[in-house]
Amino acid sequence: MFNDTVNIFQTRLKREGYSNVFKKDILEVIMAAESTDYTAVFKTRLYTKQGAAYCRLIEYINELKPKLFNI
Repeated sequence: MFNDTVNIFQTRLKREGYSNVFKKDILEVIMAAESTDYTAVFKTRLYTKQGAAYCRLIEYINELKPKLFNI
C-alpha cells in the first residue's frame, strides 16, 4: 500500500546520511501515523537506536500527511 512512499522516504534519509534504515521500520512508522497508535514503533530499531532518523521521518510524514492519508 505504501511501498512507493517507503522507498522515497528511505532514499531521502540515505541522502541525508541516515544509512541502514530498514523499510519495515519506515512502514511501521507510517502505519502508526495513520492509526495514531505508536506502540509498535517504540520497539523498532529506528526508534530505539536511530532517533535522529526517526525524527526526520516524522517530519517527512507530517509534511505529506494530507497526501498520504487523504486528509
